[in-house]
Amino acid sequence: MSRKFARWLEIVFVILSLVGCNAIPSGNNEQSVGTVMDPPKAIVLDKPFTNQLGKPAYLSDYKGRMALIFFGYTNCPDVCPVTVSDFTRIKALLGSQADQVAFIFISVDPKRDTPEVLARYLGTFDPSFVGLRTDAETLQTLAKAFYTTFGVDDAKGLVEHGSRTYLLDTKGLWRVSYPLGTPVKAIADDIKAWLSKG
Repeated sequence: MSRKFARWLEIVFVILSLVGCNAIPSGNNEQSVGTVMDPPKAIVLDKPFTNQLGKPAYLSDYKGRMALIFFGYTNCPDVCPVTVSDFTRIKALLGSQADQVAFIFISVDPKRDTPEVLARYLGTFDPSFVGLRTDAETLQTLAKAFYTTFGVDDAKGLVEHGSRTYLLDTKGLWRVSYPLGTPVKAIADDIKAWLSKG
């Protein structure tokens, strides 16, 4: 992903979240290192996906747990492997609380990211991570809900996409977004603080 495009996405996200959702850098959770949604934003959870096992899945399947969500693709040369690697470190830092969090990778390249490809890719990091793919219309709807965007560069075989990670609470409400490069310990501590709120 080009740095210019990534920077543009970050600027758009900040403007939209500040204007449309009153996002603030602290708010309900003073320890947060990300952008807190205040009030939290409801996300449509009943859109159909297929997971890396080839089975039907919905984001509502993960209600009752917190969820870290990232939009990426398996052929990504930079941002995606860094982010999924960070997921493994966050999970380790959560210790016994890790089973209260779902780590979800939503593909923005569903044509190439078949269930088998997603399973192989995520399996190199942690087989418990969730890989989801869906049709283009559902993907665009969900991307808009998270104020992100993506586009295919057919000439290079790359997909331009945002680099933020999104935290949903146990009710499926979007609580925080984290920019690329946020320290993993800070995110883990943030999640622990949210979990302590029940």
